[in-house]
Amino acid sequence: SDWKGKDGVKLLFPFPPGEAAMKHKACLSKSELGLQGQKFLRKHLQRSGWFLVQTPLTLYKSEEKRTCAGFTPQSASPEHRNRALSPWKYRIDVDENRYPQEIAVAECLCEGCIINGQENLTFNSEPVKQTIMVSRYEKCPEDPQKFSLVMEPMEIEVACTCVIPRTSH
Repeated sequence: SDWKGKDGVKLLFPFPPGEAAMKHKACLSKSELGLQGQKFLRKHLQRSGWFLVQTPLTLYKSEEKRTCAGFTPQSASPEHRNRALSPWKYRIDVDENRYPQEIAVAECLCEGCIINGQENLTFNSEPVKQTIMVSRYEKCPEDPQKFSLVMEPMEIEVACTCVIPRTSH
């Protein structure tokens, strides 16, 4: 029921700051709402300046066992997470009442940062967050067999970065 691009990649996009959540007023079946979601994605992905988050879900099953201790930087890898000082893996966040139902979320592998091939705890790995827009299915009061779409922002972790520790003044 989720919308995918022609290469099987799930598509998400950021939620413009300051916009309120939007509510779809029509009461429809879940299959009809799936079509509405596809139209919504196509419309908003055509806007210039919107960032596209690609989440090829087939990658993430192999990531479940990735650890900081087992991480080896891959300098030839095209993926940032494999060359990063703060490497990360993805897990799939599943919510059957959300559209899309599956979203890839980054998790930092290390507490510290990889410096000269070793974890260095004088630095911190911190998640990088982005706000995206998702739809939630909301039951219609007039007909509990039908639903409307409620558009709302959702903050997700998309990567990790190496930072110096916070100090208190």
